[in-house]
Amino acid sequence: MSYICPTCGKQFETDIEVSQHFLKCWKENNPHHKSKSAPRSEDKNIREVNEDITAFFKSFEEGSTNV
Repeated sequence: MSYICPTCGKQFETDIEVSQHFLKCWKENNPHHKSKSAPRSEDKNIREVNEDITAFFKSFEEGSTNV
């Protein structure tokens, strides 16, 4: 079985040979191609807080030092 580079049509004996050749060949034939970032969703930060921690910080707001 032979493998063929889709860019230049050169034949290779193994899939490893064609995979090693392909990226270099593509870059040589498309030197001015500019890649763009992959689309992604909005960053979301989700935090879960224990009730005891909330009470601890509220005690500072109230001026109490008893914890």
